[in-house]
Amino acid sequence: MIVLIMAVTNPWLAGPAPTRRLGSRGAQVFGRARVLDDDHADFRHYWSAFRWQSDHVERSRSLDEPPGGPLVVVAAERIVYTEHWLRRDGYAPRQFWTAK
Repeated sequence: MIVLIMAVTNPWLAGPAPTRRLGSRGAQVFGRARVLDDDHADFRHYWSAFRWQSDHVERSRSLDEPPGGPLVVVAAERIVYTEHWLRRDGYAPRQFWTAK
């Protein structure tokens, strides 16, 4: 199961001028999503996999008060991972994974 999905496109810019895009990477996850509220029986199980602490620290929030609200749990059926730097090593920039 995938609990948190963060699609990352991170163009690093070399500068100051001219700027250029060095690469990008990301993941697309396909599957059925479930939204779990705080009172759902499975919420506590998936909450342990959710990494909220670093976000709280970046926003100067107390670690004694975890965020509330729903979690989205996705049972991945297919994942497309894109990493343009894979070309350097002779691999396709898009890698595909499918559940059996």
